[in-house]
Amino acid sequence: MRLYFVGQGPSRETDGLPPFVGKCGGFLASLMGTTQEKMLQDHDFVNVFDSWPGKGIGGDKFPMQEAILLAGKILPTLAGRT
Repeated sequence: MRLYFVGQGPSRETDGLPPFVGKCGGFLASLMGTTQEKMLQDHDFVNVFDSWPGKGIGGDKFPMQEAILLAGKILPTLAGRT
């Protein structure tokens, strides 16, 4: 089964890189019992934001209204997936 993972966006360290290639992806791979490289080959990954949204209070910024619009653009890519 090929899973589809949706992330918030890249971190400051992974800005400009493909989704889930940083520490978060490594942690997810360890939870899945696989390597990060294999996980990235075997599944699909996308971020809501293409770039790091910046620092906010207590973590990263998350502009909700923009996120809702961008997430809506991801929905058509899910058509036909089971």
